[in-house]
Amino acid sequence: MLIVHTADTHIGAFTNRPLRFANVDAFGEIADFVVENDIKYFIVAGDFFERPRIDNYELLRRVYRILRVLRDNGVFTITVPGSHDASVRRADILTLLGEAGLVHIPHYEEASSRLVLHPLRLGDLVFYGLPGLKNNLEIDYLRGHRVVFKNIEEYRDKKIVLVAHTSVKFAGYDPSVYSYRYGKGVIADEEILQAIPSKINYVALGHIHFPTPLFDEAELNIAYPGSPIGRDASDLYETHLLRKEHGKDRRFLVLDLSGDKPVARSIWRNFNVIVEYYKDYYKGYDTLVSEVRRIVRDMGEGYRVLILEIEGLKPEDKNKILQTLREYEVNYKTLIHLRTSSRTSVSEALSIDLSDVTDIEELEKTAIAEAIKKLGLKIDPEKIQELISILGERKPEEARKDDFYEALFIRIKPLLEEILGVFEQR
Repeated sequence: MLIVHTADTHIGAFTNRPLRFANVDAFGEIADFVVENDIKYFIVAGDFFERPRIDNYELLRRVYRILRVLRDNGVFTITVPGSHDASVRRADILTLLGEAGLVHIPHYEEASSRLVLHPLRLGDLVFYGLPGLKNNLEIDYLRGHRVVFKNIEEYRDKKIVLVAHTSVKFAGYDPSVYSYRYGKGVIADEEILQAIPSKINYVALGHIHFPTPLFDEAELNIAYPGSPIGRDASDLYETHLLRKEHGKDRRFLVLDLSGDKPVARSIWRNFNVIVEYYKDYYKGYDTLVSEVRRIVRDMGEGYRVLILEIEGLKPEDKNKILQTLREYEVNYKTLIHLRTSSRTSVSEALSIDLSDVTDIEELEKTAIAEAIKKLGLKIDPEKIQELISILGERKPEEARKDDFYEALFIRIKPLLEEILGVFEQR
């Protein structure tokens, strides 16, 4: 009884960058493994997509094709909403895929201050799904023992899997040990796992992008497979660290549930991603761009990433360098990320750390998240960014002005309602 477990595919990340199709290609590679090995259960433990709605038609077309192949080969693809791809009204692509029968999403509901998880029986297995709620609310439900596994006592003779998108320590493993970035998030202590019934045979975790724990094969009942690609430059830097410091790659897991205890096997894959890392002290514009040009020319074929860590970069040269790097990204089809040490003041009242910002897209993400946090606002930063993205769209030449703005308003209205917490009375 085999299961493939992955998570955080973040399809739709790296928009308008050289890696825009890397995530969906990685998803397709894992799906091929599932079909070729006649595995009937395929878990994506949340954050299937980067955002609730993806506008890139080619990306969606590829996802639909992969999911149809899985379904036509008798594979059950099971997923849960993550913190990125869920919407309050469930007006998102993931829900649409579920209604189309391409993915299976265990039902859940928030009722009477409890999170009620409903069983989903597929073949010989039973699945429950713990979604990644906004502001890590699912952790509060677990900590307060307010998660209800409905009718679980009826499945004593079945193997049960919990698909959970949350951040938690377990068996002595703390994700922040592997990467400092997870120390900035909400990592719950493993005591909250006591809220999970002992009848559950395996907990398929998602949300932490770094594979935790690292192993080739192990007997365990809980794990983070990690993200196949990731969603930003920090993830790509972690890919570099995995390879350099641990001699490992990105992975997905194959679980064997036929015995008394689950046995997990890591399938390590590079997913066709090449990451080069270059660190040096700034010796001038000409020297830096010459070195970058040399490196990208010598890189192999695939999804190419160059991470630059440059100390002592002169502030007056940064914009010129960034412009050149963006040109090189296009010309050499290589994502180039510049890590520097600097601090940008947005206002006297609000100072935001933008030390790793290299382009407008990252600036938006960092500035919105930091500003919301520092101002103490309870607004989902993903919604603000989505709103900015929509407002920044240009009218196609062939479109009528009135039609374009009417369609724009229709898309903006539910976003504003969700951001402001205002909903129509029905």
